[in-house]
Amino acid sequence: MNPIFSCSLCYHGILGGWMVLSGEAVTYGTGKVTVSPKFRNLSMPYDDIESVSWKRIVFPVATFSMNNSESYTFLIFNKNRFVNRFEQILRIRNMEKLYDECRNRSADNPQGGDPHEDQRYENNMRILSEYYEGSLWKEDFAADKCGKLPDDLKRGVLSEDGLCNIFERK
Repeated sequence: MNPIFSCSLCYHGILGGWMVLSGEAVTYGTGKVTVSPKFRNLSMPYDDIESVSWKRIVFPVATFSMNNSESYTFLIFNKNRFVNRFEQILRIRNMEKLYDECRNRSADNPQGGDPHEDQRYENNMRILSEYYEGSLWKEDFAADKCGKLPDDLKRGVLSEDGLCNIFERK
């Protein structure tokens, strides 16, 4: 289930709506027909988000700075829950990229050959091992089992067998 948060877009006033964290993007939505279609369903892909900064003016205010120099400011209610879930999704996405690289390397060329690629592979394996052996993997795994992660979030890294298999091939 995709986590949903009450929020308001700060754009020519306060535009009440909701924010959804999917596996690919943070999406703001509102049912207000007087709002530009761009803002009625504003999708901000994770790969396009440069940074998120916070300040507090009565309510928590988040500014999403995008890679294309645009920025969007929101009042987001229940900031702690939002930040925890947002960071968790980013972490799983990053670990999933490392997992895919290591799994593909293990399957395609288990012997290596290129010293630069070998070093990258070893570093990625170390990061994955630390993640798997630490508390964050357990938290992410539990969140997945409880249905707290977005339905479309790629999550092979949360498979116990998948990680064990690439560790064994190494």
